[in-house]
Amino acid sequence: MGLSIQATPNACADGLHLSSKVEQTSVADQKAALSPQDPVVNQTVLDATSNLALDKPQVLGSIETPASGHKQEVAVIAELVK
Repeated sequence: MGLSIQATPNACADGLHLSSKVEQTSVADQKAALSPQDPVVNQTVLDATSNLALDKPQVLGSIETPASGHKQEVAVIAELVK
């Protein structure tokens, strides 16, 4: 289980677009009702398209960790590479 991040930047006339998908999976503490030997899997997915400004942070979303209740913020910064 873990964290998967996919991001595809696209240049366009009005700046930069970012298509992103962040997926977090973990095994739950609880057992499946019908089949207790099978694990219960928690899954959270953020799927978005964002317009980015250079050198400014853009929050894509936040993910709550089910076991601890903590939130993780997912952000990106676009920088020009010379």
